[in-house]
Amino acid sequence: MLHYLVLPSAGRVGEAWAAGQMDVGAEHLASGVVSRRLSALFDQGGLPGSGPRVLVGLPPDSRHELGLLAFAVALRRLGVDVLYLGADVPVKSWADAATESAAQAAVVAVGTARAVSPAGEVATDTRAALPDIAVLFGVAA
Repeated sequence: MLHYLVLPSAGRVGEAWAAGQMDVGAEHLASGVVSRRLSALFDQGGLPGSGPRVLVGLPPDSRHELGLLAFAVALRRLGVDVLYLGADVPVKSWADAATESAAQAAVVAVGTARAVSPAGEVATDTRAALPDIAVLFGVAA
């Protein structure tokens, strides 16, 4: 369902907004619908603690999280213990979450060129706090 319905719909909403065919309020309304559906799928996706623990989120000042939330749903359905941090997560919060949860990996979404530097800071600080953690980057297509 994610591949065939939810993500294509979210993509069309983004394209309509970018083309000026949809105002911000309508885009937020549609994005909220998709976000709530993805959140419900995440909650139904598996039992926390049943697989490797992975942090998933966006670096500071990054807010577009629908693709990342869909990724977290897919991971969770594969049995990964996903700790979904969400959007606009401060650098220190990533390091704190990694340490407190003893996560094996962190996936930092990089949706724009502006997010590259903050994502690098997240990786550096998180690895300093928990040296054995694997930090991976999800890049927008």
